[in-house]
Amino acid sequence: MRYGLKPEIVEPYALTPRDEGVFFHDAVRGFLGEVMDGGDLDPERAAARMERVAETLLAPLREGPLGQTALSRAEERRLKGVARTAARLIVDQLADSHFRPVGLEVRFGEDDADACLRVGTGGDCALYGAIDRVDEWSDEGGAFVRVMDYKRGSKPFNLVEACAGLQLQLLVYLAAAARIRGARPAGAFYFRMDEGYVLTPETSPEAVETLRRKALRMDGPALDDASARAALSSQPVLFYKSGAPLRQEALDRLLQRALSMASRHVDGIRAGEAAPSPARVGKSGACRFCDWRRACLFDESVDRARVRRLDAEGRAAIEALESAPEERG
Repeated sequence: MRYGLKPEIVEPYALTPRDEGVFFHDAVRGFLGEVMDGGDLDPERAAARMERVAETLLAPLREGPLGQTALSRAEERRLKGVARTAARLIVDQLADSHFRPVGLEVRFGEDDADACLRVGTGGDCALYGAIDRVDEWSDEGGAFVRVMDYKRGSKPFNLVEACAGLQLQLLVYLAAAARIRGARPAGAFYFRMDEGYVLTPETSPEAVETLRRKALRMDGPALDDASARAALSSQPVLFYKSGAPLRQEALDRLLQRALSMASRHVDGIRAGEAAPSPARVGKSGACRFCDWRRACLFDESVDRARVRRLDAEGRAAIEALESAPEERG
């Protein structure tokens, strides 16, 4: 649909989710760029720094889709509020961690020579991408790397979906960063860019702030290594959602599994597999979020046999992580 017929979605000339995503990514990149250039981690100065960065980015939007109305001013306050919340979280997380940013918008692809990720039959298809943020920490045992991917949505990392070939982006980012930096993978996490609104009967500002931070904790697979976990955070419950960490062998196999699934997708595209075959994990179906569902006209009640139900495949892959030999993409 997207690459063959190439239909265009006509959107009103207004601030779109994509515009917001670009704004937040640019705001965090500008903020962290100053931190990497020697900026301190004082919370008050950090908030002022983000305010300045956000104001610079909002100026051209006022002449474009944002406009200069009363409604747009309210939107500006909201955008700045999310950016300030992100700045506070970044400062607190960095103060709590030994990992430090070593790259922003880190691009990978065919130019990476031996570090290039190649998939498909024959390994002739290079994977390309841009990692929002790469952090690194070293000890006497060597270097560890973690990646951050900034997200506006609230969809969590799901290991079943990842093993079934759906949530591959975060894992491919971690595999690419580990190769480029020559480091061991320590974890890959979604960093939520959100207002942090919570529904609660609590009236205490401290209690509400605790709940907000809980809602904005990072989410993703992490390495089960004592030194790396200590370097990630001294208070992981405050900054990371709980989840079973993976032993080094299991994490390596998970990353290889992601590359194997990417190879499967590439081979399917080359074989001309284009018939609608939406994936379903549990009660979550891909059609719900598809921009083209009205043009596709796929009806699960009629074409039930073409729905890919991936629960069993994903869970079987998870069970195999601790014991199966590594797959090769």
